Amino acid sequence: MADELEQRLNDPGFTPGIKLVPALLERAARGDATVRERASEALCRVQSAVGEAARRALVTMSAPERRRALAALAGRPRGLEDPALSELCAETLKDEDGALRIAAARVLGKLGGERAEAALVEALARATTEHERDALARALGKCGGGERAREALASLAGGGVSVQRARLMAERSTLRDLPRAPIELGEVPPGAPRVVVTCRRGLEPIVREELGARVARVRRIQEDARGGRLVADLDDGLSTLACVRTALRVGYTFSTPHAPGADEVVLISELLASARVVDALTSVARGPVRFRLELAGGGKRRGAVWRVAEELSRREPRMVNDPRGSDFDVSAWTDRGALHVDVLPRMPDERFAYRVADVPAASHPTLAAALVRVAGARPDDVVWDPFVGSGLELCERALLGPYRSLMGTDTDPVALRRARANLDAAGARASLLCEDARRAGPAGLTTMITNPPMGRRVLAQTDLPRLLEEVVGRAASSLVPGGRVVLLSPHPRTTEVAAERAGLECTLDRRVDMTGFDAVLQRFERPGATPPSGRR
Repeated sequence: MADELEQRLNDPGFTPGIKLVPALLERAARGDATVRERASEALCRVQSAVGEAARRALVTMSAPERRRALAALAGRPRGLEDPALSELCAETLKDEDGALRIAAARVLGKLGGERAEAALVEALARATTEHERDALARALGKCGGGERAREALASLAGGGVSVQRARLMAERSTLRDLPRAPIELGEVPPGAPRVVVTCRRGLEPIVREELGARVARVRRIQEDARGGRLVADLDDGLSTLACVRTALRVGYTFSTPHAPGADEVVLISELLASARVVDALTSVARGPVRFRLELAGGGKRRGAVWRVAEELSRREPRMVNDPRGSDFDVSAWTDRGALHVDVLPRMPDERFAYRVADVPAASHPTLAAALVRVAGARPDDVVWDPFVGSGLELCERALLGPYRSLMGTDTDPVALRRARANLDAAGARASLLCEDARRAGPAGLTTMITNPPMGRRVLAQTDLPRLLEEVVGRAASSLVPGGRVVLLSPHPRTTEVAAERAGLECTLDRRVDMTGFDAVLQRFERPGATPPSGRR
């Protein structure tokens, strides 16, 4: 059994039941470093309360073994209902072993609740060392923002970094319990801050064109050299931008000069606490501005983020860095002698409500919308997606304007069922066929739009470049004069050669970020008629 369990610990998908908790705790307490780590990870995946099983297991262990077992339990997800484990750890806070008390405090900080808070407050009053006091304060900060916790933390004389951060954590926990007003994105903030629109890198011209076409009160649209970002002036609320289908997110952007050698943390804190930022954000948040801060430079940079949070608590208490209860995502970076801060509200996105079913590696809907805008729209369009997947390209084409017919093909019946659900939700008329794209395609084709599978949903033995070559050739054989083929190609040279061989002209070739790798957005046209709208 021992060997079998340790073999199963190597499986990241292993989800143990409650009966295995004693054995996992035994390995977390007594195994070598690798076994302890894997047993701890498995304990995090146990779906039920583990307190009773833990009590029975810990009885047979020495104090060092109990510390290691409790350390494993401290890794379990936050806020789980486990009264027996709370009681066990509350009792352990009275143990003679100080290290064991600290281990129990860490578990209680994760569990939270009134029982945990009360036990930690009592233990804090008994603490005799600064190390234990700091550990109990951190646990109280994580535990929640109850009145007893806040009073206990406030009463601590002085207090180093751990105590200060615990106070901040307790304060922001209190804010989470307060009623929250919805963010008023229709409001025009005072000072008219510039707006930022984010997108996939490579789609900036397409997003810019859509912004200009759809949003009447947007001006001075500029593409950022960093890519994936546009900045503009908007004489309206952010809700006006909700119609832009090719964008990822929208928000406000602020900047300030950054002198060489300046303390980045202080500069970020000063900018976020400035009247222009606070007035703008509180006008739409209608209360404390709760945000999650991300700093450029790689990694989570937790120390710097904490320093910003501490600075803000002194400068402007209405600005609260709270990653668990945030209404905004804030990113900060320096470039060309300036500090820039983007503030992006977390708001409901109703643009793609038709997306009721999905398939692995399906198109992101903003990519589908971009492909469709590049292809353009005419009322007489006969549209084909040879790799229809979940049908997002056809849904977006149906929403863009009138058409004669829509057709999608795929060799996966499950994908076709899900595409049908999405198309029905979008109110689109489309025929879906379970066919190989190399032998399919409608007569009188005006538009082929597709985001091909790029190897993710293709059988391992499929030659993807050859498949794309044949499908482009198949589309070209049916394409009418003025017709167009638009796709994201993982093998752009292959598709370009196939299109040229079939007599098509390349009118767009643009590299696009697909999250982790690039593909090339290509458009090919059959000469002989006035091209449709959508030229970039």
